[in-house]
Formats: sequence, structure tokens, C-alpha cells
Amino acid sequence: MNKLRSGQKIPLYVQIQQIIAEDIRNGDLKPGQAIPTETVLSDRYSVSRATVRQAVTELVHQGLLVRQQGRGTFVNKPKIETKLRNLYSFSQDMIERGLNPEHRIIEFEWVLPKPAIQEKLDLDEGEPVIKLVRLRLVDGELIMLETTFLPQRHFGRLTQEEVQQTKSLYSLFEEKYEIKMDHVVDYFEPVLVDDFASRMLDVPVGAPALYIERIGYLNNNSRVELSQSIVRGDRCRYFVELFRV
Repeated sequence: MNKLRSGQKIPLYVQIQQIIAEDIRNGDLKPGQAIPTETVLSDRYSVSRATVRQAVTELVHQGLLVRQQGRGTFVNKPKIETKLRNLYSFSQDMIERGLNPEHRIIEFEWVLPKPAIQEKLDLDEGEPVIKLVRLRLVDGELIMLETTFLPQRHFGRLTQEEVQQTKSLYSLFEEKYEIKMDHVVDYFEPVLVDDFASRMLDVPVGAPALYIERIGYLNNNSRVELSQSIVRGDRCRYFVELFRV
């Protein structure tokens, strides 16, 4: 059993947090397995239940543990990993891994974009866009809140029904509108979940998340997509593989 080091500067709750996290990483605690109760852990490490509760809460926020009302606290299933390579589609990436991506349309309407959106899409003044707000799910679990802006000049005939029926917007764009994305620029930024995203994703206000802003380009460098996504930090992570040049 790992012992706490009371004489060190590392707070006791952080040490307990590190011990549990290490047990998860090395397989001593497996996905779906219940962790010991607060009482058991407080006795094991000779600390207060409040100290144990703080450690467990931090691990819940990190996505390593999940609380189930009336049942206890369990090791969460592994995060969904996305490798950043070439041009990727969230839906197609999930399908390739045998997962089931879904979406729920929250909003689909024509709007006049705010100046910041107009500038990012290089639109003429007064040019409308489709504003598409969707919840993205994987195997029935809420993962992402995504807002997409699409210029009228390219998507004037796009309907909500078409979006609802497709698994992948990029596939729909290519197959029906002959619009093939040439490249995208993605920006990643850590954020805390606000009230709206909290309600949509069913996570606490202030939970860690990843904000991804994507601008999509055709091969003539015209901009055809602006997407702004809030991705649950407790359920997803992104990685890159780098080579020496």
C-alpha cells in the first residue's frame, strides 16, 4: 500500500489522487470497478473524509472516475482518443474505430453573422449563413457541442432534413453539393464549461473542456466552414505523432 508523506509540501488530497490515478493507469483498478468508499480510504490513509472527497472530486473532474447516484464511485471507461493526422472528420474517425457517432440538431437557421464570424469566413457584408448547432454523441454518450456556420453562396439549398439524415457533413457536401474540403485550420484552447454547454452536455458548470475552432477551405483557398466546438475534457483527448526532420 502506498503511504502518504505528511512532511512534504504536496497536499494530502493530491497524494491520494496520485495513488488512485496510478492504480488506474497500471490496471489495479479497471474500468467499471468501484473504488473503496470514503470511509475505507480515510481509514486506510488516516485522513479525514473531506480530504478523500477532495481527491476523488478532482479525479472525477479529470474523467478518471465517475460518480453514480446511490451506487458509488467507479473507474470511468477510457477516454476517446483522436489522432491529429491530415484532414479528419469526427464521424468518420469514430466509424473507422467501430464506434457509433450520432448527432442531435439543436438549431438550424439562416442568420446574418456577427462581424467576427463574417471576418473569419471572409464574407461580404450582409451575406447570410446557416447556423447549425448540434450535439455530437458516441455510443449514446454526449461528447461535443458544435456550432457550425456555412456560407449561403455554397450551401443555399442545404436543408435540416439532409443534415439530420447524414452521418458526416463532409460526405454530404461531397456527394450532393460537390464541395470537397481541401484543408482545414484547427485552433485548440482549454476552457471551462459555461452554463449553456453545461446543460447541453450534462456536465457541471466549470468542468474542463477543449474549445476547437475550425476553418475549412476549398482548393482555391475560399473559406466554406467555421465550426466552434466544446469537447468534454473528461471524455476525450487528442494527440499527435511527431517525427524528427
